[in-house]
Amino acid sequence: MKVSISKESRKIITLDEAPAARKLVELMKEDSTPISEHVARVIKAAAGWHENCEEVYTATAEIGKNSRLHDHYDSETGCFDVWVSGAGRTYNEFYIVGAYLSDIWNFDGDEEHDKQIVRDFMYVRKFVESR
Repeated sequence: MKVSISKESRKIITLDEAPAARKLVELMKEDSTPISEHVARVIKAAAGWHENCEEVYTATAEIGKNSRLHDHYDSETGCFDVWVSGAGRTYNEFYIVGAYLSDIWNFDGDEEHDKQIVRDFMYVRKFVESR
């Protein structure tokens, strides 16, 4: 998975933290899961698991700080996480989503548990088409 360090992220990463951010970028290169697959999973969870994500329009992954983590990916990654964001649609709903990869990995298929993760930790904008 290609993970970038955005201009905004560069403003908040200190020189002491730079090796940890680079380490996470290197670790994510080994992950073969497409970013669009993670975005589709967030959309499916936001829709309540009852609808499939029919199409992902955009998908990006960048380094971000997550205060709920410490060395989650490796003993040298500190508080860094991967912020996955994108846009896609189900049958009649359009979503713009953002989530930390560590939270996406916490989905377990239990609808109530996953809804709580979406409510507490993810960015979701939902647009519904009325027919």
